[in-house]
Amino acid sequence: IEIILQVMERQRKDLCLIFADEKDKLDFFFKANPGISSRVGHYLHFPNYSTKELKDIFVSLLQKEGFFKLTKEYDEKLDIILNKLQNQAYYTNIRSLELI
Repeated sequence: IEIILQVMERQRKDLCLIFADEKDKLDFFFKANPGISSRVGHYLHFPNYSTKELKDIFVSLLQKEGFFKLTKEYDEKLDIILNKLQNQAYYTNIRSLELI
């Protein structure tokens, strides 16, 4: 953290840092490190993908790799898996899809 603060201070005109994670984790990070939060000028929030968006991305990844198309049975199972996945503490959007 100290090194990041030094770099942020020395190169403030030509430096862009991106801190990315879930909002609650970033809030904790910035509260624990007020020197960083006072130097961050902009905050952008990107909402998580919906279940439908995740399914569309997953299907396109399968097709891109030459795998099968989803049958109705697997389509319904995928909905269940994605809904459960989105409620897990370790859920990370697309990265989680790639692990399926």
